[in-house]
Amino acid sequence: MHLGALFIASHVLTSGSVRETARRFQLSPSTVSTAIHNLETELAMKLTERASGELATLIASGRVLESLEPITAAIAELGQWAGHDGAAAGIDEAWASRIPVKIVTMERFLEVADQGSINRAARRLRLGQPQLSLQLANLEKFLGHRLFERQAQGSVLTEEGRRAYQIFMAISQAWNDLKSSADERYRRTARSLRIGSIIPTGSESWVARCLGTLVSEWNARRNNNAISLVSMTADDLREALKSGRIDVAILDSVFGLENFRHRELLQTDMVVIAPPDSTETSVADLVAGHPICMPSPRTGLGHAAMAFSYERAPNWRLRGQDITAADSLPVIVDLVANHGYVSFLGRVSAMPIAYKVRIVDLDEHLPMSYHVAFNHRKAAADACTVIIEVAARITSESVARTKKAGGRRSQGDCNVTILLEVCVDSAEGLAAAIEGGAGRIELCAALELGGLTPLPSLMRIAARASIPVYAMISPSCRAFHLRRGRRGSDDDRYRCRARRWPCRCRHRRQPAGWYARHAVDPSFEGACGRPRLDAASRFRSGAGCR
Repeated sequence: MHLGALFIASHVLTSGSVRETARRFQLSPSTVSTAIHNLETELAMKLTERASGELATLIASGRVLESLEPITAAIAELGQWAGHDGAAAGIDEAWASRIPVKIVTMERFLEVADQGSINRAARRLRLGQPQLSLQLANLEKFLGHRLFERQAQGSVLTEEGRRAYQIFMAISQAWNDLKSSADERYRRTARSLRIGSIIPTGSESWVARCLGTLVSEWNARRNNNAISLVSMTADDLREALKSGRIDVAILDSVFGLENFRHRELLQTDMVVIAPPDSTETSVADLVAGHPICMPSPRTGLGHAAMAFSYERAPNWRLRGQDITAADSLPVIVDLVANHGYVSFLGRVSAMPIAYKVRIVDLDEHLPMSYHVAFNHRKAAADACTVIIEVAARITSESVARTKKAGGRRSQGDCNVTILLEVCVDSAEGLAAAIEGGAGRIELCAALELGGLTPLPSLMRIAARASIPVYAMISPSCRAFHLRRGRRGSDDDRYRCRARRWPCRCRHRRQPAGWYARHAVDPSFEGACGRPRLDAASRFRSGAGCR
């Protein structure tokens, strides 16, 4: 690294502009860019980033700039001593930006001064004596001062050499301090396992829980590789995985993973999340009545949502309206929950926030999948295995809690209510449905015929169930209509069923269920149809039916 390049890089970090530095020092922009690039390479860290044609300095550049201040001060002192004073700035900046002296040359000068002999210094540095002598001669020529007095016993510093020794020692110490922190950072980075993931919806999301469990179990095993985590979009994850900036990536799309080792984490489908107080039942009505915010196409979710809106829903307002893009899922959740927006999410990501938003299924099933990709490192493969195990365990634990809670997830488990109702016509079916995780039972008889009113014996058994049970009232297995004026008609069967039902309700502790298949002809609103419908409603209320 040349002193001139350090001086140029320091000014770039101060001004934040390559072109301004080039104009000020009368250099080409490529020379200035090379200087800042060489400094980044030496320190193994990114200091600047170019965006939209402009140079942006990163946070790490502030600490580096502070460490460069002793070096720039020593360069200014070196310029004054060498006779290159500036009129206003105190130093000739054009001369300082063109100093060809390398830091390694200064360190060799210091070694010769400490050893008092070029031969001894050459042996310690493992260099040839002529090569070291030539470098010292070029240094004296550039500075315009004689630095060593050659004697038979060795080389002794002159007066000018002692002053140069002080200046070069200050530069060497400052540079070594800067490099030592960079070397330690490089060793720590090389030793760490860098894991990137899509942006989770919050601390309750499966991604956050999976990563938290991974870190806990990884550290408990006392692995030598420390874990560092970062969240970004799917496109950024693929780019970082390709460039080697991360070792493992959790993505919401399989696109672009052909060149990486990858495995599937889980499968889900896309849903719409809407404000909790919204009343629209269809996705089209939700989109028409609410503003839209969704992840950008740089995410797998955003790309799938945009493809769905443009290719599969051409008549929706979604296709022509302005859509707010936000790659921060917590911001999207807040917009939906508190500001009346609608958005798209994977079902597995929407379930944990169901207490904040309303989940609406799409009109057609749109599958999604999550994948984990990793590079060639053994630690990356081990982390991938742990991530897959943790994701499977989190999923199975959620299912187990749902079964234990009778089909309802508690607030500690995603705060979402999922109710599964199963229709059974036997005691064996009742037991199997409860064991399988049903949240409510519909009790009937002759299920193969569409269901009839269950027998009292089956109702007595169901009364001891630990979950709600509703019995079906169905007087016939065929579609029937209540008619007037015929003896033995459906009208009479309806009255008979209504008289017998309250007696059967005594077998139940749970409310009874009322099902009347086409009980009243929807096209018949005369004197016969409406009174019987009203009578059915009164009977239902009196018998405690739903």
